[in-house]
Amino acid sequence: MVTASQPIRVMLVEDHPIARLGLRGLLEDDPGFALVAEAADGVEALAVYTTARPDVVVMDLRMPRFDGIQTTAALCQQDSAVRILVLSSYDSEQDVARIMHAGAKGYVMKEAQGDEVLRAIRQVAEGGEYLSDSVARRLHEARTSTALNARERRILELMAKGLSNAQIADMISLKTNTVRVYTSDLFAKLGVGNRAEAVSVAIERGIIRRG
Repeated sequence: MVTASQPIRVMLVEDHPIARLGLRGLLEDDPGFALVAEAADGVEALAVYTTARPDVVVMDLRMPRFDGIQTTAALCQQDSAVRILVLSSYDSEQDVARIMHAGAKGYVMKEAQGDEVLRAIRQVAEGGEYLSDSVARRLHEARTSTALNARERRILELMAKGLSNAQIADMISLKTNTVRVYTSDLFAKLGVGNRAEAVSVAIERGIIRRG
């Protein structure tokens, strides 16, 4: 975590040169921030991070080779103390949920004003989290519009215990194919692609309890 007397050390991970140039100028114009490294994609970011040791990594979402989600997960595995702020043009509930699950601490839209971007970087550097208003609103709308019923929550609880579709079907007196349909619907509602992500999202949102 940074102290008030030191500039916040920032690493930029962005594949578009023009966007990176704009961010570089924003940081260089404020003495409270120091740009210590840049990377054009996730593979380069992983190679540069160890040497740079920034206070905050400002991460693009869509990049070649390693995208933002893969890079965020890899950096968090490499260093549990890493602080990552996503700066993206995309604000789908699935994109936001997946990268926040991967370990990001904030999500800001690229259309945001410069002062909001700097405020978000500072908040993340100081140990907090930050979501742009539009991102927070979209997440809230998506979550309230995809409320799970009691049977769906029960299936999630059994998933969390590692039971197969066939075992879940036996437990709650359904056909295995019916459980498959429920599972597919759950993935869509939670914005995930597999069981592990579904359980992780459900725990994070308080739909089911850990353990």
